[in-house]
Amino acid sequence: MLIAGNSKTVALGPGGMALAPGLPLGLGWFIRRRLGLDASDILDRKLGLK
Repeated sequence: MLIAGNSKTVALGPGGMALAPGLPLGLGWFIRRRLGLDASDILDRKLGLK
C-alpha cells in the first residue's frame, strides 16, 4: 500500500513541473488575444477568417 500511494505522489511532481511554465504562457496568450495585440488574431481578422 505504501508504494501505490507514493507512486501517485511521485507522478504529481513532474506533472506540476510541466504545468507551471504553461500557465503564464497560456495566460499571456489569452490576455494578448483579448486585448487585440496578438499578430495572428489581427491577420485572421484581415483575411476574414474570424
